[in-house]
Order: sequence, then C-alpha cells, then structure tokens
Amino acid sequence: MNAASGTGPSMEGASSIAEDGGIYLLVVDDSHEFIEALKAASELAARSHAQIALLYTLEPMEFQQWGGIEERMRAERREKAEDAIKRASEIVKGINGQTPSFYIEEGAPQDVLVDILKNEIGIKALVLGACRASNPLISYFTGKGLAHLTVPLFIIPDTNADGES
Repeated sequence: MNAASGTGPSMEGASSIAEDGGIYLLVVDDSHEFIEALKAASELAARSHAQIALLYTLEPMEFQQWGGIEERMRAERREKAEDAIKRASEIVKGINGQTPSFYIEEGAPQDVLVDILKNEIGIKALVLGACRASNPLISYFTGKGLAHLTVPLFIIPDTNADGES
C-alpha cells in the first residue's frame, strides 16, 4: 500500500539488498529517541558495511469528500514525509557518508512494518528508539507481534541526559 499509488511496499533510492551487511530499517518520526536510534544505526551500518533504510508511515485518511481538498491533504502529508526523510538522510550521510533508501507507506505502522519485513529479504534488523513513554512499535514487536518479526530487533535507549523525550 504505497502512499503514492496504493499498490504495495516499494523501496525508493538504493537497491533493496545492501552489499555485505544488509539493511537496518528505522521508522522515521520527530522524536528525540528516533534521532538517537538513527545515529547509533548509522554508526553500526558504517562498521558492518550495511545500509540504512527509512520508513515513514502515513495514517490512512478517513476524509473522503471534496476530491480537490483530499488530494491537497494527501500532497501535504507526502511533503511532510519527504521533508522528514530528507532531514534523517542528512544525519545518516553526515555519519557514514551513505544516502539511505526509503519507504513512504500508508497504513498502521506495525502492519506496514510486518509487510516490509516479509517482502524485503535484504533487511537484517529493525531498529527502534526507546523512551520513557511507551513506544507502540516496541510494545507490539515484543508482545503479540513477536511472531511476525523475521529479523533481530535493536532497541536503542534514549541517552538524553535530562530524561525528556
């Protein structure tokens, strides 16, 4: 269920299989713990000859009226996703010199992740940032979603000194 076409997962950018170390997949958001996880994964990718892939999920739109307004809302959401991916890509490139590949998908994050992990053989790990507040993806993949997890799960703690996330 690609956000642009509604067809299914698609990776944009680099090939779906990295040269040696595979791909570390991260879910992009605007949290501090995501930035910490991104930095840690980028450093690990540099050491292990791996690549970073970024996923930005768009919640499904329930607004189904006035086609022009709906299309504009979709375009704005897509632009926000692309901006977030661009900022994250700059961090990765600054750490390990690589340009990550990316996904922008519409759907519930855990469903999109399960689908991507099932279909992309090059992904070697899912990397999530942990914070003091609950992270629904960590809760899902360490609970009932564990059976759907086909790669190792790396949980990177937020090292923010003041405990704010």
